[in-house]
Amino acid sequence: MSYLGREFTKAPLSTSDIPDDSITSAKIVAGTVAASDVAADVATQAELDTQRTNSSITTLGTVTAGDLSNTAIVYPDGHVVNTTFKACGAAITLNNASHAFSTEAQGIENLAVTAGNKLAIWFIGGSISTSTNSPEYYSVLIKVNDNSSDTIYASPVYAGFGSDARFDSPSAFVFHTCVGTSIDIMYGIEGFYASSGYYFYLKPLQGDSTGQHAGDDTGMRFCVQEIQA
Repeated sequence: MSYLGREFTKAPLSTSDIPDDSITSAKIVAGTVAASDVAADVATQAELDTQRTNSSITTLGTVTAGDLSNTAIVYPDGHVVNTTFKACGAAITLNNASHAFSTEAQGIENLAVTAGNKLAIWFIGGSISTSTNSPEYYSVLIKVNDNSSDTIYASPVYAGFGSDARFDSPSAFVFHTCVGTSIDIMYGIEGFYASSGYYFYLKPLQGDSTGQHAGDDTGMRFCVQEIQA
């Protein structure tokens, strides 16, 4: 537009000069809006929640143990939340009784758990032997003290004849549902030929009738996994 004389003084546009909904994203240069241009709290919680649950979010990157320690985290059912290993070196001798167990300290003592979760408990290793030449039957036992109450689990029954009857790596496996939040787990042996003249032995060492041994004195082991329920 041509002017006669001096051009009118230029004045900036005000918000009233721009009709509502008239500027589209196509008119904004990409990457030019900075964080300082956006008012605080402009994003709503609903928008943040939508992004948080978006299926396109597939990874958290490398997560350390410290990042997963918050008690507010809810793990999916079946998730292993803790694994505990314990080497057990105390032998057990059973004489004139139906069963005998290790102490809490010899097993797993004061294991912190979450009530309602399940424990998968393995006990394996060592050897079982007997002093009698008569038929004998015995089981490896796992005792769980949970909420001041004992629960005893037995492995399948082993059988043999004579003092040469040794079973390398006897094992037991059980599932236990946690009632309390602190649990003791002990190992033991049950004999079905209870008499003062007969002995059953659960030992950490593997051996034979000549006394030859293999392995070490912590050949018996617990492995306990806590599973989210």
